[in-house]
Amino acid sequence: MADTRAGWQPGRLLRREGRRMLTQPGYAFLLFLAPLLAWGLLNGIVAEPQVRAVPFQVVDLDRTPASRDLAYRLGTSSTLDVRVQHQGTDAALAAVRESSAFGYLVIEHGFSEQLAYGLPQTVPAYVNQQSYMMGTLLGNELVRFIIERSLRETAALFMTQGELKEQAQARVVPIQTQRAVFGNQWLNYRSFLLGALQLHVWHVLVVLVTMVSVGHEFRDDSVNDWSRLSGGRLVPALLGKLLLPGVVLFSWVLLAHIHTLDALSLPWTDRLGTLAVVSLVVQLFYQAVALVVILLIRNLRRALSLAAVYTLPAFAFIGVTFPVAAMNPLARFWQELLPVGTLVRLQDSIVHMGGLLDTAITAVAPIFWVTLALLPPALWMLHSTLNQTDGEPHTP
Repeated sequence: MADTRAGWQPGRLLRREGRRMLTQPGYAFLLFLAPLLAWGLLNGIVAEPQVRAVPFQVVDLDRTPASRDLAYRLGTSSTLDVRVQHQGTDAALAAVRESSAFGYLVIEHGFSEQLAYGLPQTVPAYVNQQSYMMGTLLGNELVRFIIERSLRETAALFMTQGELKEQAQARVVPIQTQRAVFGNQWLNYRSFLLGALQLHVWHVLVVLVTMVSVGHEFRDDSVNDWSRLSGGRLVPALLGKLLLPGVVLFSWVLLAHIHTLDALSLPWTDRLGTLAVVSLVVQLFYQAVALVVILLIRNLRRALSLAAVYTLPAFAFIGVTFPVAAMNPLARFWQELLPVGTLVRLQDSIVHMGGLLDTAITAVAPIFWVTLALLPPALWMLHSTLNQTDGEPHTP
């Protein structure tokens, strides 16, 4: 039976948890090595600012100086590794099917003649769209080069009719676009994707660490010692158990936010505080959920299995891999039950759009109230567990 007459011993309780964090291999791996490993691997996902040397074929059926010039100019792009072939579209399609080319472009018979007479022209391009981002990238690159080539040929036609170069260029009306970029596109995408992936891994670790921290007490039959150092009081027992790992996990998410801000060369002062507040609320929620599950099941393996079911598929539902607007009602309902999705969207808003603190607090307020609602059943189950373990009453 645990002797609780010595009262709460916070120093010894925290030192005990610190020793367990460092001496239990699984516990230490989840807290220290797993975040480092994830950070190193995730940083390699978008390591280069642009895709280079994508295999691409040009089927030149026109075989004129104009078609050769178009193929040459496509080859000057660092994005494309262009190979010109004259064997027809069947050979190009076979290369795509064999994965030796990512797509092909067809310069039809009469391409040069259409340019010479200023007639509308069509240059078919076929891009493997199984990779959506790569397909979009190649499509944009091809459109840009074809437009530039068409304008150049049209201007040359006017010059052959006796106009000066400046006059010919003045008669050409190019396709114009106007856009506003909030930052470097690669950095924006890199910071968004990397931040989302890091937060996903982090929320999984929060759940696993909480379950392992409490579950090991049941597995090692050490609840009496834990209860004795907390003086038999439930709140000090929970604080002594979850405070140190919580601080470590919160430090990791702050480092992830700092890394995201550094990628965009943004100051910390007006964004990091807001990110810290919303991250803390989400962390407390997942700690509370994990605590309720492990105290309810009292079996670490089963609890970890449930944690995997809840956390691991979350990345597919939080609006990163698939847009939320395209989800059916059931998927949207499940998405609403994933606070990490709220955190990812708030991070994107705060980092890239300068989201305000009051807006962020409004968004995470429901998560905070649900967290508070989970604490009473968690304390009640802990009270029941400790009483069943050592037979002595414990005060909350």
